[in-house]
Amino acid sequence: MLYPWVVALALAYGYWTVYRGFFPEYAVELVPPLAIIFGLVLAELSQRFESGSLVRWAILLVTAYALVVYLAFPPETAAIPRYLYFAIPPLALAPPWISWKRGSRWWPAVALVGLAVLVVPLGLSYAARSGLKAIAVVGLMAGGWAAARAQQFPGRPRPGLLAYAGLVLLGATVGVALDVASHSVGLRFGSVWPQSTVREIAAELRRRGRETDEVLSGGVIWEYQAGLQPFARLTHPLKFEFGIAPSEAAALTERLRTTPPRFVVFDGYTERTYGRVLPVLADVVKDRYELVATAGGGDVPVRLYQLREPTTSP
Repeated sequence: MLYPWVVALALAYGYWTVYRGFFPEYAVELVPPLAIIFGLVLAELSQRFESGSLVRWAILLVTAYALVVYLAFPPETAAIPRYLYFAIPPLALAPPWISWKRGSRWWPAVALVGLAVLVVPLGLSYAARSGLKAIAVVGLMAGGWAAARAQQFPGRPRPGLLAYAGLVLLGATVGVALDVASHSVGLRFGSVWPQSTVREIAAELRRRGRETDEVLSGGVIWEYQAGLQPFARLTHPLKFEFGIAPSEAAALTERLRTTPPRFVVFDGYTERTYGRVLPVLADVVKDRYELVATAGGGDVPVRLYQLREPTTSP
């Protein structure tokens, strides 16, 4: 089931990228599936990390990638303390219950004490508590390696130190990735503008405009909430951040001058998108529009401009 899912996901995103463009803001959507795929790679490599040089090179490369990913996540993004992610892989690579059955009962005892130090609250200073937990993590990793080498399985060689350390790092990184992915995408509200700002600007647009009126904005949420039309039917102006063909820019400039939208919203994204491909935008707004509303509360103030009504000479 995993392979059809990966192929379907790749086709969907590939189609969207070819026909509409890929926007950096969408990258967070890829974190959960990448975490699942990364977990599969870890499981496959852990079964044959001593089988040949090619697999060893694969482990080395994926381990380097895992380290980069692990360091890229700020510490506060993971819900579970990071040291626990280094304690879990040794327990998976050398299950304590197997050592218990084989008579090596020291490893279950070490694992129990190490987990207790990591989980049970201790009335110590921050420095002492951190040092003790670091010792517990190192002890679990060292004990797991010794236990893994002691657990002999038919046809399976003993794990080397570098391969074992690489798998522990991979396991910790997968844990952090799955943790972050589990709460990075959800149904909660997330935007650079507060809901009050969106409601205020949208209400002003509804009060002043009609359904057929166009709005030029980088965020697009304003016209969507107000029930108005985006300028030139462009629903994803974020692609302008990467530039457009000179002919397309010239056509948009001509449309802005000859058929200007009734409203222009400067929301921070407008300057980064339309402002990059329409150098005349600021001058057009200055000459032909008037400021009718301003809303704060976000990263930048949101300013709403309305096209001035043409005046007739007496």
